[in-house]
Amino acid sequence: MIIFKVKVFSTLIYSIVATAIALSGMAIGVYMALTHANDMYFFFLILIGLSSLVFVPDLLSSGLIEWSFGENEIKITWLKSFLLCKKYDQLITWQDIEEYKFEPQRQFSFFQLRLRDNRTLKYWHSNRANEDDFDEFLSYFQKQVVNYNEEGINILHAIRRSKTIYETPRGIMLAIILGVLMISFPILFVVLPHRKVSWIYIIPAYSGGIYFISQVISYKRKKNSSSI
Repeated sequence: MIIFKVKVFSTLIYSIVATAIALSGMAIGVYMALTHANDMYFFFLILIGLSSLVFVPDLLSSGLIEWSFGENEIKITWLKSFLLCKKYDQLITWQDIEEYKFEPQRQFSFFQLRLRDNRTLKYWHSNRANEDDFDEFLSYFQKQVVNYNEEGINILHAIRRSKTIYETPRGIMLAIILGVLMISFPILFVVLPHRKVSWIYIIPAYSGGIYFISQVISYKRKKNSSSI
């Protein structure tokens, strides 16, 4: 039996906790500004706030599952569930799986199994969680899918790989729109009368746009190379 331990995340809990910390930090900052507090307090608050945003949402929204691969079945065991959530173990066979999807994203990558009884198993994995076996698990799972599909009559009910958003017409169109907007903004900034720009919002937006476009290009290249 092959076993992998994978750290998974609840993006809903992560968003709620991160938003609560950010709003609390803003409220405290406004209060201290109105009361003319010492600048040294601001410095320590910024350090505490940044540390909280980095570690606390991850800590409260993370869980740990164990994937155990037998000859014909896969057991998914929850070693640690999410905060205030009850999760149940799953036992499935390769014949139960209709399709799978792995969609890399900038912060949380997405792995999904759709079973033939219309059940869907969804898991989010943080790209910062490097201490688990996720990469090894994904590589092993994909190889086992190929082996299963090539075995006997399994070709009649093969496990499919579901397309990511980067491979769909909608994703390609969105990448084109993002590219046009990213090229147009600096031109408009130069041509139009100068206004104060808050780069703290612009830089993350460009970073997200560049990541999305790069993924569309990467998947397009993979498709072209596989068709040669």
